[in-house]
Amino acid sequence: MRIVKVFLASLGLGASLVLSGCGGGSVDVGVDVGPGVGVGVGVQIPVTSPAPTAAFDIIMFVNGQQVAGVDLLPGEEQDVYVRAGNSFELDASGPVAWTLVVGGSIIRAPLGSRIDYGGASIVQTLITNARFAASTSGAGFLPNPVVVTLVATSLVDSRQEAQINVVLTN
Repeated sequence: MRIVKVFLASLGLGASLVLSGCGGGSVDVGVDVGPGVGVGVGVQIPVTSPAPTAAFDIIMFVNGQQVAGVDLLPGEEQDVYVRAGNSFELDASGPVAWTLVVGGSIIRAPLGSRIDYGGASIVQTLITNARFAASTSGAGFLPNPVVVTLVATSLVDSRQEAQINVVLTN
C-alpha cells in the first residue's frame, strides 16, 4: 500500500490521498504549494534563459543590387570587393552605431564629406542607426586595393559587433 500526502499551504488545508497497489511497504510524499501560487508547486525548478540572440544582421547592396552571400551577424567579419566608382549600402536589421575606419584611422566626418586615401575617394551619402551608404571613386588606376572598414555596434547590446571590410579595387 502507498500513501501520498499533499499539503495545500495557500488554502491552509491538508489532504491525504491513499492509493493502494501491489507491492509491500509505503511511501510518504509531501508537495508544498506556496502561498499565492494557486495550483502551482512551491518547488524551485531551475529555469534556463535562452541563449542571447543576435541584435541585428547586415546585408549589403552595390549600386542598388543586393550582394549575394553577405549576411553578417554579430561576431562575424567579412571582406567584400567593390570596384572603385560604385556606391554601396549596408543595411542593418536592428539599431547600430557605425564606425568608419580608413587607413587604420577612425573617420569622424560629417555626412557628405569626402575621404581621400590611397587614390580612392569615399563620400558618405547616408548614415542612420540602420543604414550606411557611400559612393566611391578612384583617381585612375589604384596602385593598391583600398580597405574601407565599417564596424556595426548594436545599440541594444554593445558587446555585439560585426565588421565588414569593403575592399576597393580597379
